[in-house]
Amino acid sequence: MVAPPSTRKSPILKAVRAPIDSAVSTINEELGNARREAVIEAEGLEEAAVVAEKSARAAVAQAAVARVRGEPTIQSPEQSAEALKNEAARLREIADAARAAVPPSVEPVFTDATPEAMTELLERQGGRGFLIHPEASEILTQATRTDTKSMETAKFNSAYDEEFISTHRIGRGITEVPHPSLCSLLIVQPEPVREAYAPKSATGVKSRITTNGWSDRQGFVLVPESEPDTLDRDRSIDPRAKEAYTLAVSREWVRTYLLAAVQRERPRFRLTPEAFQVIAAHYDLVERIKRQPGVRAEAWGKAVGRAVRLARCFAQLDVVNLTPAVVHPVHAKHMAAGWAIAEWMLRSFDAATGAPETLTEAELVDAAAVFVLEKIPAVGDSIMRPKLRSSKKHGPYIGTAIDLLCSRKQVDVRGQGIYRIG
Repeated sequence: MVAPPSTRKSPILKAVRAPIDSAVSTINEELGNARREAVIEAEGLEEAAVVAEKSARAAVAQAAVARVRGEPTIQSPEQSAEALKNEAARLREIADAARAAVPPSVEPVFTDATPEAMTELLERQGGRGFLIHPEASEILTQATRTDTKSMETAKFNSAYDEEFISTHRIGRGITEVPHPSLCSLLIVQPEPVREAYAPKSATGVKSRITTNGWSDRQGFVLVPESEPDTLDRDRSIDPRAKEAYTLAVSREWVRTYLLAAVQRERPRFRLTPEAFQVIAAHYDLVERIKRQPGVRAEAWGKAVGRAVRLARCFAQLDVVNLTPAVVHPVHAKHMAAGWAIAEWMLRSFDAATGAPETLTEAELVDAAAVFVLEKIPAVGDSIMRPKLRSSKKHGPYIGTAIDLLCSRKQVDVRGQGIYRIG
């Protein structure tokens, strides 16, 4: 969120965190006893594995000595050692499985933005986490640096993309997160954003942060300069919106967290054919925008994916019984809402950084309408709809353009034919 000073960032941050804190309390109550019992079982099995491993090591040492001395036994030392090694390995496997089955601790929100700390925090919670940073200017600075003190952004990219991440640290071993799921809310003032995204040389070379993929995965919300404040101004957030948001977010955090912690499952969703139709036109818009000079092609390329993620969130709100046994539908209304937010975030970023203006869907529809009229320039002229739709440039918008022209009384539709009437 990019916002100048005194634009009520702190109250907004408090409202965002409230349902998550409530969810954490509920989850701890639900999993408290189950977690304690699972920890006791895991620790007991780990102790058994340690004892078995110690016995196996002693047997291996005894077998080595006996082999050197040539001492005869009823059962060879090698056979005894092998049996103990197999037993120790099996106990360690059982102990590791028991430790993995312990419901993860609930600490979803963190502000430490180093890749190593982020990976460890995600690993402790089964891959789930929420990075909230109220003063994220330092992140932009570290991610923009080109020296040895720069921040690695690759792990943040992978966590956003839900791809495998790991860290190898001397003295701490390997930390692995097979299925990460990282959300983030970064609050920063406009000037650090402009500095971070500005070209770094007179030749217009892009800054590091615009080429490492990190910024292209962020959705930006630009809060414009506000009018001068007054003491008696009502600054409260609409209580109805606040209550609805708190209830919805808290409920979904609890449902998805318990599903992952207890059943080791994730809910499944799939777009309906109607939802695919909604996103198809937006996909075509993105493909047009990506080819405009000066635009953030990669960021726009990820717009459809972000819209699908948002649509999936809206779809989950409509699901009563969230079970992994059922593939839940993402309907057209969810897809339309997801795209509206995703597009708004991209255009908000363009406004915050002074990026060149990009085409809108309305402009593409208007261009398609002009194309239709050029094909039937005089009253009485006609053309078949399939011929119009075959246009690679205007085809995706022909249907909406024809509807627009019909509303203007310029064309009439008769079956597959489009007739000029005005």
